[in-house]
Formats: sequence, structure tokens, C-alpha cells
Amino acid sequence: MSADLHPQLLDWLARDALPGRPILRAEPLAGGYSNDNILLVTDGVDRYVLRRYRHRNTCAVEAALAARLAGIVPVAEVVAADPDGGSAGEPVLVSRFVPGILAREALARLPENEAEELGLATGGALAAIGTV
Repeated sequence: MSADLHPQLLDWLARDALPGRPILRAEPLAGGYSNDNILLVTDGVDRYVLRRYRHRNTCAVEAALAARLAGIVPVAEVVAADPDGGSAGEPVLVSRFVPGILAREALARLPENEAEELGLATGGALAAIGTV
């Protein structure tokens, strides 16, 4: 594994977050301005994102928002969370990996009419979030 995962965190992942799914690879993901995001690849085809809260612990809020927004807007399923870090040794959240590209990368490659469609879709998602 290439990401720095300490023994207590690895134990929590194996016992609570992803039992029966050994982690074959752990690699840092791009993005994440205030958190570290790590792609976890298990022995099957399953991929997950481990979010580590480095500067401000918003784990409990993010887990609650994901649960509340499910079915309203596309949101990655939260598999497990340890908001206070009592079990994992630090605040962490594990969600299913959703493939895609960052909006800024998509905008740089899209023709103007498609960029407009992306903007409208993004606005629609934000408006749906605003109804909650």
C-alpha cells in the first residue's frame, strides 16, 4: 500500500468499515483541499474512498448530509464513519468510490454549449440541496 495508513486505522477498516474485504491498494486521490482522500481497492472490484479530516473535523456533518441527501441528489454512499476517531485513531469516513472528473477539468474540455449544460445541471443539484 502506498498511502500512509497506521495500524489502528487498518484494524478499524478490517474490523468495522470493510470486514471481509482485504485492501490490496491505497493511493492518494487528487483534490480535497482540507482533507486527505485515499482510494482503497479491495480484493474484489469494489473501490472506496477513505476521507481523513486533517484541519477541521466535519466527519459527523458529512455523514449526516450524505444520509439526508441520498435519493435527492447523487451522493456517494457512506459505508462507515468514525467521527471522533475513537476506534480508527483519527476522524475518518469511508464511502463508495464514484468515478468521474473534477468540474474544472470538464469545463476546460467542453464546448460552450455543453459547459452551459453542466452549469445548469450543477445549479439544479445545488437547488435540490437547498430544499433540504
